[in-house]
Amino acid sequence: MTLRFGEITIRLRQVRHYIPSYSMRIETDRTLVFSADASPSKELVEHATQADVFLCESAIRNLGEDEPDPAKRGHLLPEEAGAIATRAGVGRLLITHAPLDPADPERVVREARTQFSGPIERVVDGKTYVV
Repeated sequence: MTLRFGEITIRLRQVRHYIPSYSMRIETDRTLVFSADASPSKELVEHATQADVFLCESAIRNLGEDEPDPAKRGHLLPEEAGAIATRAGVGRLLITHAPLDPADPERVVREARTQFSGPIERVVDGKTYVV
């Protein structure tokens, strides 16, 4: 589905999740892609391709917290978010929906960095991000 609001185009694409979930690609002079809740899939990689910013959920700390089979689950590990960012060729990865480890708040960034060499940040509530 594609929506247009003046110079802004929003493209929705269904991604793998155990209930309906849609990734959003918001395009104007820059492109932001939000993964939504999703498991690893070629559809998500295709939707995020060449985005300036990829806002990606990473709700799993380890596979014991969710279904191990990517085709049957609905969330990503930080390493999977990083791998998708690399495969999609995105400019920057923002990780959201990640459980905070108070003893190691940047853990998700380090884990994603094993798969993505570009800029990565863990989203912080109340902070503003520029696309």
